[in-house]
Amino acid sequence: PLYWTGAAAPVLMAADLGLAEPPPLRSGSLPFDLGDRAAAIDAFTAIARHCLQQFDCNMQPVLRDRDIEGVHQMRVALRRLRSAFNLFRPVLPAALVAPLIDELRWLNEPLGRKRDLDVFLAETLAPLAARLPDPRGLRHLRTVLEDRRAAAQAALESALRSSRALRLRLGLEAMLLRLPAEIAASGDAALQAAAAMPARRFAARLLEKRARKVKKLGRHHDTLEAEALHRLRIQCKKLRYAVEFFRPLHGRRAVRRFHAALAELQDCLGVLNDAAVGGALMRDVLGPPGGDPAAAAVAGWFIGRQEMQLAHLGEAWDAYSRAKPFWKADLND
Repeated sequence: PLYWTGAAAPVLMAADLGLAEPPPLRSGSLPFDLGDRAAAIDAFTAIARHCLQQFDCNMQPVLRDRDIEGVHQMRVALRRLRSAFNLFRPVLPAALVAPLIDELRWLNEPLGRKRDLDVFLAETLAPLAARLPDPRGLRHLRTVLEDRRAAAQAALESALRSSRALRLRLGLEAMLLRLPAEIAASGDAALQAAAAMPARRFAARLLEKRARKVKKLGRHHDTLEAEALHRLRIQCKKLRYAVEFFRPLHGRRAVRRFHAALAELQDCLGVLNDAAVGGALMRDVLGPPGGDPAAAAVAGWFIGRQEMQLAHLGEAWDAYSRAKPFWKADLND
């Protein structure tokens, strides 16, 4: 079957024969620049291509399934791309991009299922088995989840090798090529003005809006229930993606402290979310923790991780609150 890889045929052949093992790649390891005089639409195009490059570079690691990080980085690439579509909604013709967003959601589903199982097996069952004096009670859980992981990998490979994925990847490329002409021909003065806006000014307004959403939820972090903490995590993630997208416009030094504080806050909330997802997986396989020693051990592990992160959440929020927003000077330009 034909599928998009972003790599030359000899490279693919070497990987398939086991002669090369391309490592998973994070977005930060790929070159990225927006240019000092970029307009908003130029910024979107550069950001979208960077996300697609990250997706392409992790295709072989995902298909080879030798490192769980590949699935994570491919999933991050698609999430970043969806976030870029959302951020730049004022400069994008809705009819052109809406079908692509729906298809990105479709492809993200098998990535998410595989990632959840990878995390549970590697970050929960493996350390638990190493610490318990008799890990036999966990073997049934591991066997079931490894079978599910194999099925999830097969489903993911089927999706990535499908004609639907090929249409999506080439459709994204076609959209980026057609975008300037579509905006020019739209006759929409507001859309054209937003697309031509200097990227720094456009970025400042978006960052300010997203930071306010984080502040509105986060100032009550010590009283939030699990669902509200999940919403706070999502808002932090959206702000973090925006910060990383627009960092080249401001320089790394100006952004570093704010980004580091935001990343620490999001990571703390992410561990809480992983514990909630893992707990649901465990209950699905073993039932309530009271009836099974292995289930009780896993439940206790998750409770301990959650308590540690909840204890750290206040410190992480205080550090984020002290970090200076680097975009303020551009709001009134």
